[in-house]
Amino acid sequence: MKKLLSIVFVLAVSLAAKAFVVNVSDLPEAVINHPIAIISELENKTLDSIQPECSTAILHGTLDKAELCKLKYSFDIVGGVRTNFIPVFLDAGNDTVKLRLTENFENGGVVVSGGKLNDRRAEIWDNMKNHKGDERVEYLKKQALENISNPLGAYLVSVISSSISPDIWMGLYHEMPADMAAYPMLKNEAERLRAVEATEEGRMFQDMPCLTPDGKQVNLSDYLGKGKYVLLDFWASWCGPCRREAKEVLLPLYEKYKDNDNFSIIGIMTSDSTEKHLEALKSIHYPWQQLIDSERLSGKTFGFQFIPFIMLVAPDGKILRRNLRGEEIWKYVNEALKK
Repeated sequence: MKKLLSIVFVLAVSLAAKAFVVNVSDLPEAVINHPIAIISELENKTLDSIQPECSTAILHGTLDKAELCKLKYSFDIVGGVRTNFIPVFLDAGNDTVKLRLTENFENGGVVVSGGKLNDRRAEIWDNMKNHKGDERVEYLKKQALENISNPLGAYLVSVISSSISPDIWMGLYHEMPADMAAYPMLKNEAERLRAVEATEEGRMFQDMPCLTPDGKQVNLSDYLGKGKYVLLDFWASWCGPCRREAKEVLLPLYEKYKDNDNFSIIGIMTSDSTEKHLEALKSIHYPWQQLIDSERLSGKTFGFQFIPFIMLVAPDGKILRRNLRGEEIWKYVNEALKK
């Protein structure tokens, strides 16, 4: 009896899982002999991979239901290898998906067709030509709502995250069924927006651990809320705009206020390994305090995606300004210190 039940269970699972086929064509020479893979966005799991020896490749596998996945392909460039990721919908047993690399493959030029969701996305992208500015955002929002229960809706909600207000985006996110809201890209964005809300202007700063260049464990609370204005500069050694902002704005600002006991600048190195941060500090000699975000918590704590990210914190620890750049830094620091 137990053996019979086991066979029935295996058959049920096999019937639930449906096959998919992905045909990849027009592979240029630079891509041949590099691995190509289909990866599940939901589980970040490789569903199938192949190292093609000619201009075509076939990937296949099984899925329980339609999913947003990504095609991963690599190619030779001067000095090394580059990898691209292209969104693809697998409809679990529906039409074969066809991917054709174009002459612009180095910049993501891949034509995707086959399957209801891929074809619908292509139609939406084509219709966007008829909309501009805010109309385009509203159009995408409408399409996201119409597809809120399938992977296309999850994809569209992710696409418009930077074009609509956090409140509206969170409203869309909460409209989604649990299996769609479980996509990591959406969960991460929801977490980021909650961090933005928790650290918006007027709120108290959020504490986080850091390291000093000599290896001492400290917290932001050791430096903030101590009776002086503090300009926090989140940066990384590999970030060109970070270095430019420091050279053109922060250095002159430091020189002006270096003898002012009511103001200080603190650099927080993030988005890299501690070893690389320390190596960079040997050649970059900024005169203000530097801390190392060894656990890479800065973006999660303050909800930013790009660096440099600069904010001004009041003497009582409340955040006065977020995401300052260029002349704005001078403006708000000058205004604060005049008080």
